Order: sequence, then structure tokens, then C-alpha cells
Amino acid sequence: MATSIPPHNLMEVADALVVFARAAQKGEEVKLEELLKVMPGPDFPTGGVIFADNNDANNDNSRSRSNKNALRDLYRDGRGGVTLRGVAEIVPRKNVSTRKRSGKRTPTEEEDKGARGSLDRDIVISSIPYMQNKATLVQQIADLVNNRQIE
Repeated sequence: MATSIPPHNLMEVADALVVFARAAQKGEEVKLEELLKVMPGPDFPTGGVIFADNNDANNDNSRSRSNKNALRDLYRDGRGGVTLRGVAEIVPRKNVSTRKRSGKRTPTEEEDKGARGSLDRDIVISSIPYMQNKATLVQQIADLVNNRQIE
């Protein structure tokens, strides 16, 4: 059976059930904000950053406010969606070895710095969006390298 309900942290769901059960014992109604304090949102196993929608993904100023509103609307109405993006950062390249696969010696960091300045950087991907196929992502990156769009 397929579902479009995103995965949640089991401990957070249990805490939300406890809040709900305690309120039910007192005959009170639980407010959504109370539940969101113990269960703030989906917990994607591959990590990632939640955006409200594609428009907000390009607007850094509205991220946190619109994400909270989108999740609140999602839980209140039971309808809607979120966009999940991977997390990556650009870091200075570290020389791991002075030999390339071809057996030729590569310049040391000091030698290389004079030739290319500080342009050697690596993109480190620390999480990918949930349901993103890693093999497909690797193939897309390989295509970009083969087409010389990235090095």
C-alpha cells in the first residue's frame, strides 16, 4: 500500500499522543501549536531542508516563517506539500595523495596554490532529498563532469 504521508520521528509521535491523551482525560481540546511543540515536522531519513514550496526555495528571507506556516497548514488541513532540498557546502580541497591514478605526481598544496590560486574547492553533499535516487544523482553529476560543465 502506498502513502504520501512523510515519515515522522517515532518518539515525537509518541510524545504528541501523550499530549493528546492527557488533554482528552481532562476533557480539553488540544491546540495544534501544542502538538507542533513536541512534533515539529516530518523526519526524513536522508536529511534535507524543508521549504514551503518552490517559490520560497529561492527566497532566503521567508524560509523559516513560511516553512512553519506551511507545516502548520499541512497538519491543520491534512492537505498540501513541502519541497525538500539536499544540503551541500563548498569546502577547500584537501590533498589526500600526491599520486594520481595515472601514476603521475600531482603538485603539493603549496606548489599548486601559486599555479591556480585558491580555486580548488570541493562540493560536499551531506544529505539528499528523501526519495531521491542516489544512483541517478551520481549519474547526473558524472554527465556534468563529462560535458565539462563542472570539474
